[in-house]
Amino acid sequence: MTIDEEINRFFLEYKLREQILPYNSLPEYLQKLQHYVILTHSDLDGDMLVRILYQIRYEAGDELKNEAWSKINLLIQSTLEQIPYLSKLDLIEGYGEMPEILKKSIQKLNSYRNKFAHPKIELLLQEFDIKSPKGKVNIRNLIRALKRAKDLFLEYAESSTVCNYCIKKQLEEQKSAIAPQSQNRAHKK
Repeated sequence: MTIDEEINRFFLEYKLREQILPYNSLPEYLQKLQHYVILTHSDLDGDMLVRILYQIRYEAGDELKNEAWSKINLLIQSTLEQIPYLSKLDLIEGYGEMPEILKKSIQKLNSYRNKFAHPKIELLLQEFDIKSPKGKVNIRNLIRALKRAKDLFLEYAESSTVCNYCIKKQLEEQKSAIAPQSQNRAHKK
């Protein structure tokens, strides 16, 4: 069997399963919500990872040259990726500048992620029934909660001294990387 045949067979079997056992499948609108919840959660997980990296870089200060940071950054990042979502939140909260409303929004997002990543289909259909007024309110609240968590984290990061310091260091690093290229071009002429 070729790779393409194997992939196509998987999707065909999954489609058949949905037709035979429709009660084990989420309706399309819930699949879209599920995708949005998991994507937003993943985005914020990455944002929190960057915030922790920025804190490490900030605490190292100017003694740590940009070159050295570039070398150890990936190692630190791969280690931090192993830390669970809520533990990252605890680390950031430990830095002392996280608003309580942001913490609660991120926790709320995590609870939605848990609901949708491990769905109990009947419960999701009841809670997020698009045909009922209560279900529509719950869907609207979910969408607002996801947007709020992203917006609050972005606002938090943009106003952070730590993040602004690290962005400045990144710009310095980019300038220093561009300067040798410009000099090489000038020498060739």
